[in-house]
Amino acid sequence: GPRKRRKSGRLWQLPQSSIQEYAKWIEMKPEETQTPGERRFLDRFHRRQLIDQQRMPHETMKQYVARLETKEKITPAELRLIETYYRRRAQRRRRRRDNNPFRG
Repeated sequence: GPRKRRKSGRLWQLPQSSIQEYAKWIEMKPEETQTPGERRFLDRFHRRQLIDQQRMPHETMKQYVARLETKEKITPAELRLIETYYRRRAQRRRRRRDNNPFRG
């Protein structure tokens, strides 16, 4: 049948300055008053920041994560990025395996 196109998560883009202001605003709130959504936003914001600022232009995510893992001191944000990378990689592999018409 016709292939379904996956919808992109980001259909519209906020200006970077607004995103940074919102992240700063969440960070200034006491942690107890942060909503799960705000914490998720902050996690994503830090992850994106790490990727944009520290990853070399020629590096793949796989190489970047491998380099992060060799560091002496890994920050909580870096640790979350590494965990997310492996979780998503496993999901991708599972999806590929489950969609393989030659299995079973």
